[in-house]
Amino acid sequence: MRYFGNLFWGALLLMLGIIALLWATDVLNSLAFLKTWWPMFIIIPCAIRLMFAPDKLMSLLGIGIGVVLQLYRCGLIEDFKTTAAITGAVALIMIALQVLTRGGRMPRGGHHR
Repeated sequence: MRYFGNLFWGALLLMLGIIALLWATDVLNSLAFLKTWWPMFIIIPCAIRLMFAPDKLMSLLGIGIGVVLQLYRCGLIEDFKTTAAITGAVALIMIALQVLTRGGRMPRGGHHR
């Protein structure tokens, strides 16, 4: 778990450094960049957590929600009502998959209750 923490903070600092460098050199306008690409601050940490965490549901859920929000911010999904409906559907599907994949496992003692 310590490795995950180091990786997370290292990746976060690297990302912030790159953004600061691009901002300082006027490669990007900070407000325009943040208005469009802020969902990446949800997607990237969730993708990193997905590689190392034993429970994948929350990471997948975060990635799914982040992708839907990113599509909305880029104009590929037209209205916010559709975005909310897609986000809710993605969340429901991810939770259902988690319940289904855990449902067939036996408890640690080897006996069903």
